Order: sequence, then structure tokens, then C-alpha cells
Amino acid sequence: MYVISRFKKGPGIQSNLYTKGGEFADPKKLNINAYRGSYHMIHGRAYKGAEATKSSWKSPLVPISRINQNFQYNQLKYDDYAKPFDGVISGQTMITQKDEDRGWMFRFVAQYLPSNEIFEVDEDQHQMILKKKTPHHKLYETAKLKWKIEGPIFDRYIKAAIDEYGIIDTNRRSVEIIEDTIPELSSFFLDLMQFAKPFEEENKYTDGLEFEDEDGVPYKGHYHVHTESGIMKGKYHTNKPHGLLRPIAYINPPKIEEKRMRQTPQNIYNSIKGK
Repeated sequence: MYVISRFKKGPGIQSNLYTKGGEFADPKKLNINAYRGSYHMIHGRAYKGAEATKSSWKSPLVPISRINQNFQYNQLKYDDYAKPFDGVISGQTMITQKDEDRGWMFRFVAQYLPSNEIFEVDEDQHQMILKKKTPHHKLYETAKLKWKIEGPIFDRYIKAAIDEYGIIDTNRRSVEIIEDTIPELSSFFLDLMQFAKPFEEENKYTDGLEFEDEDGVPYKGHYHVHTESGIMKGKYHTNKPHGLLRPIAYINPPKIEEKRMRQTPQNIYNSIKGK
């Protein structure tokens, strides 16, 4: 603990500083945001409030930094925050034989709340965030989603009812559900066919709204699905070279637009919709 002089100044003390945000976070808040407001420095460490006091050590601010996908903080030297913390580490759950046998796996994502950055983590990191193993874990939100890796690429219907769930459609629905917890997750999971081993399909046709080629140009025409190679141009798979296709990235519209429309009076809503 530092001893503060009654004049609130001296070597190593800087007073009456102000941050507009993006520099520090308050580790005591459950729903953490980047700290904005007055602060002071004591020997290179930031604390809330314009002036240094004897209780400054109770109100530290955490510098926001990122190095090689690991979030790290400057050393904190009081109470629970004195424990070393290397940050939540980006990682990925490995596909097991059990996952392959059942055709789906679990994936885990985390969001760093001061910056809203999203990254993938393994199950151990996910559990530590859920349990708030250290005060630092309050800086993160986490979620688990079910990820389909085997099946047809799109839902298959019989008499307007889904008979078999498709890889792309299922993974899109999983992402949409988790967006209630981690907004804009669809901007992170752009490849809904990642890790997929799709069923083979032949002589399929697309109108240009579903796939794009390797140059990012929307593709209209016949395609087929190969178990190992994925979605490809042409009606059938042959030994001759033929281009790969990928699903066009789909990003969900902001939730606020949906809320705004729900709050619009019914007569105005009808006129907007042309009813």
C-alpha cells in the first residue's frame, strides 16, 4: 500500500487525469465497460478519482491490452487481484470420435466486454469464465453452441416439414440463438460449413443467392456436393478440375431494428409494410 502525503502530490503521483474510454476497465463491475472519467496515477498504476488518497488502492483501474490473442493486464497488487492472470486464451475444441459418430460437436466462444471482441475458446476456458474463477473473468461473456458437421448442406423437407436437418441451416440457427448472449456472433462465424463432412449430392441448382466462387463472385448454375471437397461447380463430380463454392456469408440484422418495428404502432407498421 502506498502512503499518500497530505498534500496529495509527490514523486510518482499524477493527479487530475481524464480518460475518454478505451484505456482502462473497472474490474469491480460485473457488466464491465471501458472506464471513462477522472483518474490518477501512483508509480505508473491507474486508480479511479482525480486525486490520490489513502484509499486509492481500493479502486484500481485495469489497463486494456492485447498480445497474441491473450488478454493481459499490468500487475495488480491488492486483495484478489494480486493473483497472476495470463488472460483468457483463444483456442478451439478438438473434434472427437464421438463427435464424428453423432454428426455434431460443441463449440465455445468468449467475448471481451470492454472491446466486444469475440474469439473461440476451449471448454476449460469456457467453464472458468462461467464460474468467474478470478475477478478478471468478469470482463468476459461466454456461450456454448451446437455445431453440425455431418448431413445434407440444407434442410430437407417432406410436406413442408423438416425431415432432415442441414449443416448450413442448423449452424445458422445455432448462431442466431447465441446472439441473444453475444451480439454480432454471425459476423464471427462466417463459415457455416467449417469442419463439415456433407452428404454427397448431385445435379443441384442454385439461383445465385446461396454460393460464391473462390473469387467471391456469386455463383448461379448447377452444383454438386462432395464428401471430402465440399460444394463444387457442375452437376456431377469428375476427375477434371472444377471450382469450389462456399456459402455466401449471412449476417443477422441488428436486434434494435426488430425492437423498433415491434414498438411502432400497428397502423403505422401496416402502412410501412404496404398492408
